[in-house]
Amino acid sequence: MNEFSNISIIKDFEESYKQGYRCVYYETDEANNYFNVYLKNFETEKVKTIQSTIEDGEVFKQYIRSIT
Repeated sequence: MNEFSNISIIKDFEESYKQGYRCVYYETDEANNYFNVYLKNFETEKVKTIQSTIEDGEVFKQYIRSIT
C-alpha cells in the first residue's frame, strides 16, 4: 500500500481510471469548500466528476504529481 491508498478521492480516481476515465481538469471551488476532478472516457465520450474536500484535493494533487 502507498501513502495515498486510504484517501477516498484517490480510490474513486483509481477505480474510474480502470474503467477508462482520464483526468482532464481539476479545480478548487473555495466558495463552496470543494475540490472537483473532471474525468472523461474518450472511448465512450462519457464524463464524470469526483468531488471532495479541499484538503483531500491537495493530497490528490500530490498523488498526481507522484505518478507523472
